[in-house]
Amino acid sequence: MNLHPFFVHFPIALLSVYALGELATAVWWRRNETARHIKGALAILGGIALTPAIAFGLYAEELYERSAAGDNLRALIELHAGFALLTAAIFGIIALAYTFVFAVRCPRTDAFLSRAGKPYHLAVAFSRRLTEGWGINVLALLGLVALLITGTLGAALGHGADADFATRFVTSIFGF
Repeated sequence: MNLHPFFVHFPIALLSVYALGELATAVWWRRNETARHIKGALAILGGIALTPAIAFGLYAEELYERSAAGDNLRALIELHAGFALLTAAIFGIIALAYTFVFAVRCPRTDAFLSRAGKPYHLAVAFSRRLTEGWGINVLALLGLVALLITGTLGAALGHGADADFATRFVTSIFGF
């Protein structure tokens, strides 16, 4: 049984709301700490939720390869998997950055992680710079675009390349 569609929609929702919130705060509420905590929590939870989605996606890929339909869809499956990994990498970087920024604010966690020495302090400095500057907005936008392409390719796999305007448009860009 393919559980990938069940597990994939939760991280899509979390990460879409995160990315839209990140982009909205680029213009409004730039220094709002509450918004920053909410965005960080959404990014971290979405990053964690990506793990079962990717795992079940790899399992679904294996199921497709065993079926007769897998031969016809192999290129589309590989493109979808590639964009899924790109999406996971982008949002993984964002989630790790927020994790380090939040870790510094918790004295016990910071004291424990400080034992790692310079690598931890470099990660914290990089994370602060990333989350306080425009880099996070660029990553959020790239992540949102990658997420939309991944989801549309997934819809093309599940419902066909002609399912709607979005799937026709995205699959035509990639020559399907």
